[in-house]
Amino acid sequence: MTKTTLLLSIAVLALALSSGAAEVTLNPSADAGGWGPAPDQNFGDHYLFWNGLEENYCESVFYFDLYSYMGASLNSAQLELYIDSSWGTMPDNDHCGLCMNAAGWDEMTVTHNTMPGTWTDPFLELDAPMVGSWLVLDVTDFVDYWLSGTRNNYGFMIMCWPPMVYGGYYITSRESSTNKPKLILDYSGADVETVSWGAIKALDE
Repeated sequence: MTKTTLLLSIAVLALALSSGAAEVTLNPSADAGGWGPAPDQNFGDHYLFWNGLEENYCESVFYFDLYSYMGASLNSAQLELYIDSSWGTMPDNDHCGLCMNAAGWDEMTVTHNTMPGTWTDPFLELDAPMVGSWLVLDVTDFVDYWLSGTRNNYGFMIMCWPPMVYGGYYITSRESSTNKPKLILDYSGADVETVSWGAIKALDE
């Protein structure tokens, strides 16, 4: 085997070893709730967010910073939200869903009346969750849009729509001391910094 062939083999092996799958769990960089009964009030610093119908419709938004993972090959993405409590009749998948925000928002100023617009594709209808448990959602399609650069990352929204009866559930926010929202990424990406071309070339000296 020539030195050139050996060097190329080492380079290919280094790339293969450095681009294996990895998993990371992220908490939101920002989240906020919109409360229909007080449509101009901000709830960005609350530890619980309403989702459902209470005199008016209520929603919540969550943003995860994915900048460090841009361009990575996404294997799966899972959003987990903790259901702390509920009121009235728990809404089901005919009334609540997860969508992608289409514009930016600020955690400490956004209100029910100033929530961003949303994309309707992809869209995930939500089954009625159980209090005291995690609502686990497959959001691979959502995150893939962001990591591929197809759409800007403005985060997720849980929204509800009519007609529905009085009721809903509370999700713990990033301000909560426990059970913060989390996004679990399983991804692959090339990172050859640990084995540079200079280091490989030095083997030939």
